[in-house]
Amino acid sequence: MPYTFGGSGGGKSVLQTISFINSTTWSPAQDMNAKIYVIGGGGSGGYANYNATGGGAGGCAVTIADLDASTTYTITIGAPGAALQGQSTGVNGNDGGASSFSGTGISTMTGNGGGGGQYDTTANGTGTEVGGTGGSATGGTYGNFTGGAGGAISGTGAYYKATGGGAVGLWATGTAAPGVVGNTNNPNAGFYLSTSGYAMAAASGASVGGTYLNFLVDSADSTYSDIIRQPAGGLISLSSMGGGTHLETTNYGFSYNNDSSQGALPMGVGAPPIYIAGNTSMTHIQAGAFAGGGPLLSSSSSANWGLAGVGGLGGGGGASLGMASTSDMWNVGGQGGGGCVLIEVLEYK
Repeated sequence: MPYTFGGSGGGKSVLQTISFINSTTWSPAQDMNAKIYVIGGGGSGGYANYNATGGGAGGCAVTIADLDASTTYTITIGAPGAALQGQSTGVNGNDGGASSFSGTGISTMTGNGGGGGQYDTTANGTGTEVGGTGGSATGGTYGNFTGGAGGAISGTGAYYKATGGGAVGLWATGTAAPGVVGNTNNPNAGFYLSTSGYAMAAASGASVGGTYLNFLVDSADSTYSDIIRQPAGGLISLSSMGGGTHLETTNYGFSYNNDSSQGALPMGVGAPPIYIAGNTSMTHIQAGAFAGGGPLLSSSSSANWGLAGVGGLGGGGGASLGMASTSDMWNVGGQGGGGCVLIEVLEYK
């Protein structure tokens, strides 16, 4: 059965989904009625020693239109916000690029790129910073949906704070990544933890439609739970569309001494926060398509490296922290997800 990204149009079943992740020109094999999604690239996450935020998701323009086999359409795909290696004072993430779809008989559709994540150098736990802004969208006759913003940071108590990237809005404004407020445990998608002299707080990347993957540390007994929640109104059709694996070797406080994350999470699911304790290198698992990458916090030495979560298609990348060590600059903020154009064929003429 064909997969439906955002639901059928006008009560019609989706016959086929055609996807583009590279700029090109294209003519359909035959006349068709189609639902077109144009999604900008996601912004990359910021890097800092103390406080950094995730990137914003790209905007999404949606149109239902007749496409003519005799017409050549121009497709431009927005580049992902490039990942940035850590610097001694911190660095803001890069913005994603704009995607567009144009041709005779259709208004030009544009999904603008999401904004890069931000950083703050405040070292006493009072740093405040917004997440990367979601990209705007224009030209869609069905809808123009702003991407979800990266998570914001504020409050006191946690000296080190990091957030994830925003999610693409396929049928409404994209979901913003959960924020971090001081040392308050986030029951939905994050944690506060004080261990080995590090008081830290982090939250996951955003998921599409309000769903999220929750890696939660219970501060009372240090137990670990792995929960997938899908509240009413979430996109049920985004489930079971990924093959990522997560090998957990310790059940305490996101301490990854000998751990690996491989592949990508299910489509639409944002990535969790990860804390690297001890001298080890780590590549974060990639978010599912359209979802936000998770942040990475590292107290490892400069001999090791860490790569924060990459955003799914159009999603924002996660932030990266070097945990106050100016020599720990091998950490890299999560790259944003690349833009795309998706065409759901509703009817062949």
